[in-house]
Amino acid sequence: TYSSQSDVQSIDRKIENNEIQSDEFNFYMEDDFALFDRLKMNIGLHSSVFLVQNSVYYSIEPRFSAAVIFNKNISAKLGYSAMTQYLHLLTSSGITQSKDLWVPSTDLIKPQKSDQFSLGDPRRSRCLS
Repeated sequence: TYSSQSDVQSIDRKIENNEIQSDEFNFYMEDDFALFDRLKMNIGLHSSVFLVQNSVYYSIEPRFSAAVIFNKNISAKLGYSAMTQYLHLLTSSGITQSKDLWVPSTDLIKPQKSDQFSLGDPRRSRCLS
């Protein structure tokens, strides 16, 4: 319970401690290899299972990157990753109190999925995503 009172305003808020039990299991494998002297690749696979309340969520997320070296000054790298997020940040801000709360995915709030593509020069650490 949070209470605050001043001459101008009075705030009284009650935040209940409702716990949601959840479990997450992950598996990841990857390999680096070169097809040619100038082409290097990394291929991986991430998978996860998320158990919460009466729901089971699973995800299979491929990962891939390839770097091509044209000469000693010019190279390029291409990448792709699929990702799933099972936790969500809820933020509330007030005049006298701010609160961040992490909540798991449930039947009402599904996991969030994203695909990320990148292109850049691996020698200069600049990428476009």
